[in-house]
Amino acid sequence: MVKKVQESKEKKAAKIASTSSKEKKKWTQGKTREAVRRAVTVDAEMFAKVERDVAKASLVTAPAVAEKFGLNVGVAQRVLEHLCAGGVLRLNRLGRLVTSATKAFLGKAPEGMREERYSELCDAIRSGSHVRALEAYAEMIHEAVQDIVGADVPDDPECMLESISAQRDVLSKAEALFDVLKKEDFGAESPESRLDELCGALRRHDALVEEMREKAGVR
Repeated sequence: MVKKVQESKEKKAAKIASTSSKEKKKWTQGKTREAVRRAVTVDAEMFAKVERDVAKASLVTAPAVAEKFGLNVGVAQRVLEHLCAGGVLRLNRLGRLVTSATKAFLGKAPEGMREERYSELCDAIRSGSHVRALEAYAEMIHEAVQDIVGADVPDDPECMLESISAQRDVLSKAEALFDVLKKEDFGAESPESRLDELCGALRRHDALVEEMREKAGVR
């Protein structure tokens, strides 16, 4: 076996000096996320601020509200639940950490209107379809008018007036819905003929009421 040649002291010292002169690798410090302090309570001013903001949105979630207003996610979730209970928002899904809600359209269905028809109108408006919304509204008006036409006319004039007044109240609320509907931004769609048809339905209803009043001898 060949004996390994030993290096001299001078060579060893030169070798050590050459290796130590190399630049040492610099390790960069990893990025640390800054701790965010989020509020765990909501005062009246903050609640009103959140309510104004989310009422304009089509879809809101607890994490989004928490991020925007610097709230704890759990607190933001409770705020949305409270707004849903008050009719400002409509709850879609409730999870352990996420509440998803959409804008409510004038709260619950007005008294006297069919809940399913009102829901169709709300869904159509939220979808942004002008035509669908108008069709849903037309069906609602049609049903209200049919209820009047098909109703038995009371013999007592006072009862008749009360019946007419109740039905007119339903259509008045429908008109209020339609006024809001017309103000919504639905893009370039503007079916004027459909609008005229709906307005005509209301005029026919008024004419029908007058005819019923004359038959009952009531003014």
